[in-house]
Amino acid sequence: MITYLYSVDHSCLLTLLLSVSSNRAIMMFFSWKRCFLFAFLFTSDEVQSSSDHQPNCERDIQFDVLILGAGTAGMTAARLLSINGIDNFKIIEGSSGIGGRMKKGKFGGRVIEYGANWIHNGPKDPHSVRNTDNPLWIIARDEVTQHQLCGRKHKLRVVKTDKSIYMDRDTVLSSYTVVPTPVVSRLSRGYSKALDAAIASAKLTPTLTEPVSVEEGLRNFRWRPNEPPRKQLKQSLEWSKFDFGHTIRTGQSSLELMALEPEAGYDYLATDGDGYVSLLDCIGHGLKDDNKILLNSTVKRIKFNNDCVCAEGADSNDADHVWCGKYGIITFSIGVLQNWLRSKRLVITSKPKMDAINHSRMGIYLKIFVLFKENLTSLPKGNYDYLYRTINHHGDYQVIQQIQRNLILLTIVGEAAAEALQKEKEEIKEDRESID
Repeated sequence: MITYLYSVDHSCLLTLLLSVSSNRAIMMFFSWKRCFLFAFLFTSDEVQSSSDHQPNCERDIQFDVLILGAGTAGMTAARLLSINGIDNFKIIEGSSGIGGRMKKGKFGGRVIEYGANWIHNGPKDPHSVRNTDNPLWIIARDEVTQHQLCGRKHKLRVVKTDKSIYMDRDTVLSSYTVVPTPVVSRLSRGYSKALDAAIASAKLTPTLTEPVSVEEGLRNFRWRPNEPPRKQLKQSLEWSKFDFGHTIRTGQSSLELMALEPEAGYDYLATDGDGYVSLLDCIGHGLKDDNKILLNSTVKRIKFNNDCVCAEGADSNDADHVWCGKYGIITFSIGVLQNWLRSKRLVITSKPKMDAINHSRMGIYLKIFVLFKENLTSLPKGNYDYLYRTINHHGDYQVIQQIQRNLILLTIVGEAAAEALQKEKEEIKEDRESID
């Protein structure tokens, strides 16, 4: 028997929990990557610098900066403002706590992350706290900073996710074998070389009228995963290098956009019992004492002009309220912003800002935790973070992460994740059994 519990966040998160009366239990949920990392700064297009200028704001300006949302983006913005000596800000949050979609829970006797697992853009050395511009990493790993913020000294336990192995399916024997490292390395170099060359070519010719897909760019430089030899292995490697991080296939992404992406640092998986959200709790520790966070305060409409940003809504007592700041940082999900534009709750006249919101796309991640009664002995031995498998249907359960001896995490992304969420109970059960 499979029972379902749905928890729906109207903006961009749905949680699906499954308990299975067999030799294991399964927890499934999905979220959108970078869902809470969109932060739009609304200010004047022409900054008024004259000391004689009188602000044209319908209400009194109470704050230098108004931050809407106390999720990852909002709390990180508050931290950066504080670091740079800007203290007159206010955070408006609709729920009863900070963290947004950064949530944790217990499954199989250990704490797991319902939302994001990774700290992105970390340094190469996991012990370094300075060779990165990511403020969350510094809080996670620098005990001095933690002590200053929240009075504790605890390095968040993280794992550098840069080791992978690949398994190839033998269709005759219906079994998997580990692909030798030299084979994977050779194919990986071929993919990276083709992608680098394609991006360099796009940078040299940025004015093409017709956008070129990443798939086409790769093909132009001899990366062709749909052709032998090792066709399925090349497809699996491309999925791990591109689809897993972007939640779309190479044929759906623009090479010109890839050329604009900044160089990324290293990714680290948060595996700490306190949960990833503890970093935001640490930031919020002092802010709550200074009354810089308003919880249970709902924003219903946003107005702004060249002089101020105002949020109309209701405070924790359900009384109508208007908050105004010289600047505004809006950290709502891209889905919420798109809905607000359509309903006129947010009116923007700047075409670049309109395009930034309307042309953004959610990336769907479906995370499936599978708990076994006994320790797993069938997975390959070795020191690795990700196990990728060649499969017949692109994107279905291609990656496995062993969280502990009897707990694994499966992740599917993009269209495959969206399709999985539309399946009936029996189909989900069949999928679950097919990954054995």
